[in-house]
Amino acid sequence: MGDIIIRQTVPDDIPEIAAIEAESFPDPWSEHMLMTELVYAQRILLTAKNKDGKVLGYIMGIGEDDIEYEDTAFIDNIAVAKSARREGVGTALMAYFLLGLPKTIESVTLEVRESNIPAQRLYSKFGFKEAGIRKNLYSSPRENGIVMIMDLERKKGAETIEKMDDFFAARADGYDEHMLNEVEGCKEAYEEMAKLVPNGTKNLLDLGCGTGLELDGIFKRLPAVSVTGIDLTKEMLDRLRKKYPDKNITLINGDYFKTDLGKSCFDTAVSFETMHHFSHEMKTGLYKKIYDSLKDNGVYIECDYMVETQEEEDHWYSENSRIRGEMGIPESEFYHYDTPCTIENQIKMFTAAGFAKAEKVFRLGGTTIIIAYK
Repeated sequence: MGDIIIRQTVPDDIPEIAAIEAESFPDPWSEHMLMTELVYAQRILLTAKNKDGKVLGYIMGIGEDDIEYEDTAFIDNIAVAKSARREGVGTALMAYFLLGLPKTIESVTLEVRESNIPAQRLYSKFGFKEAGIRKNLYSSPRENGIVMIMDLERKKGAETIEKMDDFFAARADGYDEHMLNEVEGCKEAYEEMAKLVPNGTKNLLDLGCGTGLELDGIFKRLPAVSVTGIDLTKEMLDRLRKKYPDKNITLINGDYFKTDLGKSCFDTAVSFETMHHFSHEMKTGLYKKIYDSLKDNGVYIECDYMVETQEEEDHWYSENSRIRGEMGIPESEFYHYDTPCTIENQIKMFTAAGFAKAEKVFRLGGTTIIIAYK
């Protein structure tokens, strides 16, 4: 998927939007109904397109406070063309919708089928919480609807974030199940990463190794590989040790930004879902250390949560900065909050760090793998 361009919907978009409605819902809105939405000032109708102008998806809702709805926004529909699903289009549309809401809006409400788990995961990622059930809300087939609400006032005034090591220590017991079963694309990406590690790898560096899920497949392919793993959370490392008591593993409980990675020590370096908490500057500096730690022709394989558009990236970095400011947390301290970057920006950081080439080789949902070559 290339660049996603999100703009206000225009009449020429309606036929393609209606086609997406028809393939997404058993009771779709007609072209006439959609066209009518464009004339109301308080309605929001946004379209996502690719660089060639093809409509990929849309989001529709009420975004202005008025006498009827006061300070609440509503999302009526969000849908993505079948050919563009699991490519971050829905996430981009949601981020753009929320960023454009008036400051007077205090909450956002939507409804979703009980069976639509992927949509519920998307909404939860943005902070929506289940608020109730509407019995038999949907027809064809008849099904209950889950009411979900995001309280913007709570997000702006009372949201807190946890220290990085405390966050993962508290979740160490259920971490493996969460990553394998609840994060879209991760199960497949663990398998893909193992395939991408070069056959000749004898010494491997694993940054943010956690419980070692990415090592499962790597050890199956390369049982004699020597692994150096670094992670901030002792509880995660304890579980890794128990998994592989007979493997050649050196584990470092520490901060990989500060740990000496050495010079020309490793054939391959990997990281899995650990880099999306840090600034461009911090990551570029770390990538330079990784580059130096690799032998000639070595590779760094990064799997991480990445977004499609600059608007999405800006949204998450802005939220992180806001919450830190409200809690009095310096940018230099490690607290858990997702700040995913675009694929394009990630590749730019690898290039700035000295890598000769970097390319995306896998993407499912937001889970993305990039290989950087020394």
